[in-house]
Amino acid sequence: MTRCKKCGEPINWIITRAGKKMPTNPGSVTICTPDGRVVSGFIPHWDTCPHADDFREQVNPNQRSQATNQLHLKI
Repeated sequence: MTRCKKCGEPINWIITRAGKKMPTNPGSVTICTPDGRVVSGFIPHWDTCPHADDFREQVNPNQRSQATNQLHLKI
């Protein structure tokens, strides 16, 4: 386990389906989806880190919406 360079909180790293590294908070969470499936996963650290914007790459809005649409299709 490593620590976030900005906030100092512990983080774990997972590899996404796309083969990219993603920082997550320790421990998994279980949720129920709107269609009734129960799934386990991790909370991305950028969702809780007060300094998350310091790590974000500048992406034009068109690219961001395409990436978001692809994410929603995979869920």
